[in-house]
Amino acid sequence: VTVGECPPPPDEKAVSVNVATNSAPAAPPSTAKPSFKPEWSQISGKLKQVSVDGDTVCGVNAHDNIYCKDSLTGGSWRKLPGGLKYVSVSGGKLYGVNRNDDIFYSPNTQGQWTHIPGKLKQVDLDGDTVCGVNSADNIYCKDSLTGRDWTRLSGRLKHISVSGGVLYGVNSNDDIYSDEKAVSV
Repeated sequence: VTVGECPPPPDEKAVSVNVATNSAPAAPPSTAKPSFKPEWSQISGKLKQVSVDGDTVCGVNAHDNIYCKDSLTGGSWRKLPGGLKYVSVSGGKLYGVNRNDDIFYSPNTQGQWTHIPGKLKQVDLDGDTVCGVNSADNIYCKDSLTGRDWTRLSGRLKHISVSGGVLYGVNSNDDIYSDEKAVSV
């Protein structure tokens, strides 16, 4: 089975931000390069979306087939049952949505799927916290993997990510938003 392609490394660009304050002038922008130096390796196969947590990598291909592997540097892809357009992995558990925006949860990376009531076009999982957005870009989160009690958050996003109680998202204009207090963990 071939699934999974690593994107090319991002272009190196220096970004500086000057903030006006009443204190001393800001130091000139640094020209130092980031301290990390990725050495990209292409992984066999092709995926349209990928999620990683620890040593587990899961993703979906152009045909909505779901694949996972338990090694970042080797190992074989396992095809999971079902079909999703988007999958998220955290703590050995999976959340995902299919092309009809139906929501699914698996308590492991074997794809033992349970349908979760509701409709979302994209989801992200971090521990027991699940956040997602629907077709109207409304934002929802919950702190129960199998519960039905979604909380609608203010704002509208087309994509959301959650980690350690911090939310990041992108709206329909591709503007980036963050809220460190939106989710209590």
